[in-house]
Amino acid sequence: MPTFTIYQETDALNPREAENKGRMLCKHRRYILGDVDASGDLSDMISGHPDFDSVSADFDRQDPALLFRLAQSLGIIAAYLELHLYDHSGITMSTTPFSCAFDSGQVGVIYMTHSDMDTYYGGTEAHHCNHAKEHMKAEVKAYDAFISEDTFGFLLVDDDGTMICERSGYEGCDIESNGMLNDIDAQYHELVRESVNA
Repeated sequence: MPTFTIYQETDALNPREAENKGRMLCKHRRYILGDVDASGDLSDMISGHPDFDSVSADFDRQDPALLFRLAQSLGIIAAYLELHLYDHSGITMSTTPFSCAFDSGQVGVIYMTHSDMDTYYGGTEAHHCNHAKEHMKAEVKAYDAFISEDTFGFLLVDDDGTMICERSGYEGCDIESNGMLNDIDAQYHELVRESVNA
């Protein structure tokens, strides 16, 4: 009889290193969060904007909050969500504030520019912005799974040791909601459910 094993990934891939629609701009005194090149990219967009001289020719390129405010004032930002971090025996990120203000706070934003919106959604109308925000929430959820070490994989092995299937990169260990069952042949679903519930 095959055996099914779920394991917690110890070397999960950072989803911010893959292609994303949203741009994650963060700053924290102890953690490196978000997109590595986000400040530089936004700084370049600000410097290259035709109205840049009228805003400020002298700005701190290392201050994400200032960069974001400048980009907003220039009309570069089309849609964004705040990023909040809870730091207590591990870290977790959300697009909404946490209830404990002592151990949490805003660490940045995830945003799309007008150019991003035109590329991915064909415009910046309200319904496009709503789609963009839902997509950015999904990107934050994936990143949260990564930084909170809540990323899992599975092994499905035949009784003779032959690998039937192996996959990784699932957010959370709930096989019903994280997509694992979609990647497992239906003939093994009952076995998988029994293994998880044993």
